[in-house]
Amino acid sequence: MRDHGYALRDYLQTNWPRIGPGLVGKIHIACADMDNFYLNPAVYLLEDLLTNLKNPQYGGSFQYGRPMKGHGWQPTSNVELLETMAFQIAKSAPPSDNPSLWHY
Repeated sequence: MRDHGYALRDYLQTNWPRIGPGLVGKIHIACADMDNFYLNPAVYLLEDLLTNLKNPQYGGSFQYGRPMKGHGWQPTSNVELLETMAFQIAKSAPPSDNPSLWHY
């Protein structure tokens, strides 16, 4: 882990010109604002990096829990989260796949 455990941020910053085009619009982060494991400061730094990246711009989103929400907070139910993920997978599937045959 680099500099206090922010390895993902470091990786994205270092490799964005190569990997960024494939990640545009695909990074969506939901985080508590008072994480029990103090992960929220790393998320703030990741958001700062991503919102300032150019060529390409990341095109994703960050969502924070209501004040004082802890680790494990999420903005949706587990069912809604799975439905959102399934929709995104189906939308990104190769043309040769047939999402109508998937059971989700």
